[in-house]
Amino acid sequence: MTEQQKRHLAREQKRKRVMRNRFFLAFAVIALFFAGFVFARSMNRLSITLNGPEKDTVECGSEYSDPGALAAKGKNDLSPDIWIEGTVDTSKPGDYTLSYHISDGKHEKSVERTVSVVDTTFPEIELEGDEEMTVYVGTEFEDPGARAYDIADGDITDRIAVISDVDTSTEGTYMVRYNVADRAGNAASAERTVEVVKRPAGSSTGGKSVYIGKSSTGYTIEQRDGVYYVGGILVANKTYDLPSSYGPGDLLSEFMTAFNQFKADGARRGYNYRIISGFRSYSYQSGLYQRYANRDGYAAADRYSARAGHSEHQSGLAADINSLEQSWGNTAEGKWLADNCYKYGFILRYPQGKESITGYMYESWHIRYVGVDVATRIYNGGDWLTLEEYLGITSEYGADPAVGR
Repeated sequence: MTEQQKRHLAREQKRKRVMRNRFFLAFAVIALFFAGFVFARSMNRLSITLNGPEKDTVECGSEYSDPGALAAKGKNDLSPDIWIEGTVDTSKPGDYTLSYHISDGKHEKSVERTVSVVDTTFPEIELEGDEEMTVYVGTEFEDPGARAYDIADGDITDRIAVISDVDTSTEGTYMVRYNVADRAGNAASAERTVEVVKRPAGSSTGGKSVYIGKSSTGYTIEQRDGVYYVGGILVANKTYDLPSSYGPGDLLSEFMTAFNQFKADGARRGYNYRIISGFRSYSYQSGLYQRYANRDGYAAADRYSARAGHSEHQSGLAADINSLEQSWGNTAEGKWLADNCYKYGFILRYPQGKESITGYMYESWHIRYVGVDVATRIYNGGDWLTLEEYLGITSEYGADPAVGR
């Protein structure tokens, strides 16, 4: 190759290198321009993202705390402008969708979250009546039952399955088992022990509560050392008697505390209340009733006086106030007692027009302590119920204590 050819070749190669470099430079400029354009567009783009997981879980009955979402356009935070569609009802198991939306007036973006409400909580089951019960041989055992509640399903008492081996014809200790499950399969159970014993010769039950039956209003009738309790309230009437050995010897402290407050409040209004007959022993009542029967006959005496063991005075929870005349109920003191004694825990034990229920004629003076809550219910807004009506029991000599009204 001649020198002239070599110089020509060198010039050609240099020219190609220059052209190539110019091409790469032009390409780089274009690329940088495009990248800058894209970056600028992206910096001004509307965006929305979830806070927290895309799929979330919450326990039924609890409160769901929504993590929310974030929204922006460029450097501008638009999160406060997000609106949400959909709700999560944590009282009902299932899958719920929350949609989060943002708009800049031209464009709209959205994201979604799925929230699963699950039920893994065991139902609550509660025994009606005592966990340990005692019944006499030969009597009927009426199961007080149980109640069940589930956080998701609500009241599921009707789903309780009862397994019982109680045999009241034979002495022994028996078990009653209550099983319940909710729709999610969560299960719970409770047990009651039932002891079947021979009826003792005396009145003592060794301090145990012996199940007798159920009243017509659903209260448990039980006996403890010869004393009958209905819904936890000591009862002494023509059906339910007190043993001759029972007697606190005086009015009980709960009666006196409430009466002293009642008396003091009455005195501030100008009324004078006093107890004219309080606690009476079994033997005293026996003699009193007999004197009335000798004077007026047994049928008449039964209308206004209790036979021995059937008097509320023996309980230490009842007393006669001020007068033994029915007309006393029409006096200012009698009316204030009838309208206000319930506020102190007393009831008008033998209201007017209720002799067929209580077994006794109207006594405007006789009050019985049962506590403020029960007394308020029996007061019944001024239309007095009887203790028999409230508890769902009878008051008839010879009536079965296990049977309600």
